[in-house]
Amino acid sequence: MSFRLYDPHERRRQSAVQKAMRQTIVIVICIIVLSLIYHLGENMADAKGREAQNELSELRNNKTDMEKQLVTLRADNLTQKNKLDELERQYQADIGDDNLRALNRLLRERLASGVTTERLQQVIAATSNVRNCSAPDTKRFIVATPLSKTPTSKVSFGSGLITITGDGTTAVNEKGGKESWYDPQKPVHVIIAVRGGETVNKEEVLPIHYSVIQGATEYRFTINNSARSYAEVTTDQCAYP
Repeated sequence: MSFRLYDPHERRRQSAVQKAMRQTIVIVICIIVLSLIYHLGENMADAKGREAQNELSELRNNKTDMEKQLVTLRADNLTQKNKLDELERQYQADIGDDNLRALNRLLRERLASGVTTERLQQVIAATSNVRNCSAPDTKRFIVATPLSKTPTSKVSFGSGLITITGDGTTAVNEKGGKESWYDPQKPVHVIIAVRGGETVNKEEVLPIHYSVIQGATEYRFTINNSARSYAEVTTDQCAYP
C-alpha cells in the first residue's frame, strides 16, 4: 500500500492552469463569433451599399428621362402656343370685329333656315347704304287692357298685308285705383301678323322696333306710346335689298 503526499500548492497551480485554459477558450470563441459577426455585417453593408448605388443610378436615369420629357413638353407647348397666337391673329383679322361677328351669325342663321348661298351673295351684292323708301306712314290703335270696353283695335299696312294689334297692363292711378287704359311704363304685348305668313309676338316696354320683309319690300316698324290708351305705329316701306 502506497501513500501520496497532498500538495496544496500543486493543487492550486493545476486549478489556475485549468481556469486560464477555460478563459482562453472563451476568449477565442468570442473572437471567432465577433469576427463572424463583423464579416457578416460587412457583407450586409456591402450589399446595402450596392443596392443603394443601383437605386441612385436608377433615380439618376429617371431624372434624365423626365428632364428630356419636360423639354419635349415645353417645346410642344411653345409650338401649340405659337399656333394659337397665329389663329388668334387670323381670327382678329378676319372676324374679330363685333359687327363682323354679328354678320357672321346672321349669315349662319340664314343658311340654316334654308336660304341658299347664291341668294345671300346676290342680296349682299345688291345692298347699299342708300335706301329707296317711301314717306313714313303713321297709324295708331287702342291698346287693350282687362278693363277696356272698346272692341279690339288694330292697324294694317301694305293694303292689309301686315296687321298690328296689342294689349297691355292696366294703369293704376295715384289712389291705387285701376284705370281702363294701359300703363306705358310696363311691357306691352304686340302682335304682328303677316297675311299668309307668320305671326310674331313681342312683349317689351315701348318703343318696339321690328321689320318684315315681303318680296322686294321691307316694312320697318316703330311702335311707340301715343295719347292715352293709344299706341302709335310708324312704318317705312323700302326697296329690298
